[in-house]
Amino acid sequence: MEEKWSIDKLDGSNWSTWKFQMKHLLLAKGLWGFVDGSEELAGSASGETAAQFRSKTQRAFSTIVLAIKSAQLYLVSSCENPKQAWDALKNHFERDTLANKLFLKKKYFRTEMKEGTSMEKHLKHMKDIADKLAAIGAPISEEDQVVTLLGSLPRSYATLVTALEARVDDVKMDFVQQALLHEESKQVPKNESVKNESALMGNRNKNFRESRTCFKCGTVGHIRRNCPQEKARYTKPVYKSRHGAKVGKTQNSDSESESGACVFTVSEGNAKLSDCHWLIDSGASSHMTKDKSVLVNYQQFGEPESVALGDGRVVQAMGS
Repeated sequence: MEEKWSIDKLDGSNWSTWKFQMKHLLLAKGLWGFVDGSEELAGSASGETAAQFRSKTQRAFSTIVLAIKSAQLYLVSSCENPKQAWDALKNHFERDTLANKLFLKKKYFRTEMKEGTSMEKHLKHMKDIADKLAAIGAPISEEDQVVTLLGSLPRSYATLVTALEARVDDVKMDFVQQALLHEESKQVPKNESVKNESALMGNRNKNFRESRTCFKCGTVGHIRRNCPQEKARYTKPVYKSRHGAKVGKTQNSDSESESGACVFTVSEGNAKLSDCHWLIDSGASSHMTKDKSVLVNYQQFGEPESVALGDGRVVQAMGS
């Protein structure tokens, strides 16, 4: 019973790999000679020999066709034997035009590996392009392959690249590939350790935030700037005084919080404020006046509160 082998079907992007595998699949089945033309039917062959030749030729042809995806079958649909099919595929995927060579070389020399990309995947990608260039008569020398590969690596491989650059003897491609794969295997545990440490730190910060006690109400779980009592006390609606002064919402800030944004506008209207002028400071937590008659909805404090001024003095606030 004949052994069964299978390879990935040709999809238009994997020609180099597919060609290599298909050739060896046909060699294993003893059918490659019917593809490269080395197997020929002698004119004096008997009927049985001719029948075997046609059978093997058809098997080789079917092996190729059945390993091609539907979207690419048009390339061989007019072929009548395996050699024609093979040549048609080569002519399509190995066009040795100047434009194709330029396209592949630009793609090869501009390749860059992003952080986190699999090294094995990156090496395969570059090898595939190099094989395509070799197939169309524009091979990349081993030295250029090494230089281009090292130049395509991200920062995390900078130390290894420097070490390889310092070597006096010629660096072979096989050696570089093994060194890169080994370096990747060392970086994976390191990256996992950093992620775990970051996650642990995040949990610590979260637990710390949830365990803080509010200086205003004494409740655990929030700080004074987020305290509902604090916001309810110092947040007021907008009113307009008889002198035309508009007072917007203002929020107290303390040592735990960042200053809230406050906006105040003052217009004289029809009234003359000869001895009452407002100084607006967007960085102040509150604004004050000595004349409570200009305020609306004035509320007297149960006890005066101390207010520190910018020059270091402390005054007593009687209400708000």
